[in-house]
Amino acid sequence: MHSFWTLDEARAVVAAVQPGTRVVMVGAGFISFTILNAILSRGALLTIVEVAPRILPRMVDETCAQIVARWLEKHGVTLRVGATLTKIEEWKGRRKLSFKKGDPIFADAVIMATGIKTNLEWLEGSGIEVSAEPGGGVLVTITCARA
Repeated sequence: MHSFWTLDEARAVVAAVQPGTRVVMVGAGFISFTILNAILSRGALLTIVEVAPRILPRMVDETCAQIVARWLEKHGVTLRVGATLTKIEEWKGRRKLSFKKGDPIFADAVIMATGIKTNLEWLEGSGIEVSAEPGGGVLVTITCARA
């Protein structure tokens, strides 16, 4: 199991990946895509798991996500979107990832690249308006004045 937040963690991930290593990356956003090519170039068999209904859910629209998904699949990446991970456990020297729906996935290495969860609770009652959307933030109004 690997996290991926620092350069040293990224180096540890890449060092653990050899040709034929079955790697599962949990999360299909910015963090995952910063290391994806390094994993593929080392000959890994990569599966990307995303809870959202498509990859890159906070970065691009549906059309762009489909283009990127086709590129990934062309390069041997298996995608599993709309998948809620429920458990990761040891299984015969490997990792077994179980899901709310569907078959488990077995991996030699798991990379947790799920990003962050916005913490806005501390703003409750402050009068600052926040988005009710998942992953939302502080709402702002931008006005442009002409000089």
